Amino acid sequence: MEQLSLRHATAAQLQCHLMTEDHPQTSVTLASLEAEPLQSQPEPITETFLQLSTTRAPPDVSTQTPQRHSTTTLIICDSIIRNNRLFNVITHCIPGATVQTILNKPNQTLPTLPATVTKIVLHVGMNDTTRRESIRTMNEFHLLFNVLKACGKSIFISGPLPKLNRDIEQFSRPLQQHNFLQSCCKLHNFTFIDNFDLFWKRADLLKKDGVHPNLHGAQMLKLNLQSVIHNSTCT
Repeated sequence: MEQLSLRHATAAQLQCHLMTEDHPQTSVTLASLEAEPLQSQPEPITETFLQLSTTRAPPDVSTQTPQRHSTTTLIICDSIIRNNRLFNVITHCIPGATVQTILNKPNQTLPTLPATVTKIVLHVGMNDTTRRESIRTMNEFHLLFNVLKACGKSIFISGPLPKLNRDIEQFSRPLQQHNFLQSCCKLHNFTFIDNFDLFWKRADLLKKDGVHPNLHGAQMLKLNLQSVIHNSTCT
C-alpha cells in the first residue's frame, strides 16, 4: 500500500521522502534523485575501455543485430537492456555504466557508424546513486544531453524500470529519475520512452532481484522501444 500511495504522490509529497546526501538538512527536488545501483555483473565480452580522466569504465559489450535493411539506430545502455536484440540496431552495452562512464561515448562511436544511423537510444542512470552525489549526477546528465543534441540525430531517452520488493526510499528513486528524465526530454526536445508504467506492479516481468527484466520482461521492453521509435519515425 505504501508503494501504491507513493506512485500517485504529488511532487511536494515526494520531496519529503528523501534527503540529499551532500546536504542532509535540505529536501531534494524531483530532478536531484536517481535510482539505486544495479548489482549486475555480467561477464565482459570485450576489453575495450573508455579513457576518462577520473573513472575507469567497465567493458563495452558491443553487438550488431541481423540486418534486414541498413542499420538505422545506435543504442547505448547499461545491463538492463543488454539482451534486447532489435533488427537494424547497433548496441553498445556497458554493464555497470554510469552517466560519467558514457559521457564521451557518443562522440567516440559516431565516426565509426554507418551514415544510415539516424537515431540514438540512451538507457543509463540506475547505477549513479552509488556515488551519493545527486547534484553532480544531474549536471552530468545535462552535459550528456548537450553532447547528444550536438550529434544531429534523433535522440530517445529510455526511462528506468520500477524496483519491486524494496523499501519506500529505494522504490521512490526510480520514480524520481523517471520524472527528471521526462522533464529533461521536454527541455531538449528528445523523445522519452516510458518504461515505468509498463513494468509498474508487474512482478512477472522481473527477475527475482526485482531489478532486471526476465525473458518475458525483456521482450516487453524490446517491443516498447520498437513501438516508440517506430511511431516517432512515422510522425
